[in-house]
Amino acid sequence: MEVWRIGQRYLKWKRKTHNEREAIIQHRRTIHNWLTRYNDDTEALRQRNDRNSRRARDLYQRDTTRLRREKNACIQQAQNWRGRERNA
Repeated sequence: MEVWRIGQRYLKWKRKTHNEREAIIQHRRTIHNWLTRYNDDTEALRQRNDRNSRRARDLYQRDTTRLRREKNACIQQAQNWRGRERNA
């Protein structure tokens, strides 16, 4: 076989492997982009869920505190009235 044909085959093989490497690199880059986007989306979802949970917990605590204070105020007022009735 002639030397130049061996060289041509080698160059063809090298070009093919280069194209395959480029395809693999592009595939890895695409997968990395998808993974990064997925991780960012899940992190944003987790943060939003945490924020909503904190808001709901704070609202619940505020409401229960307000109701407890109103109840205690009513009890205090009833005790004041009872004390007035006894003293009258």
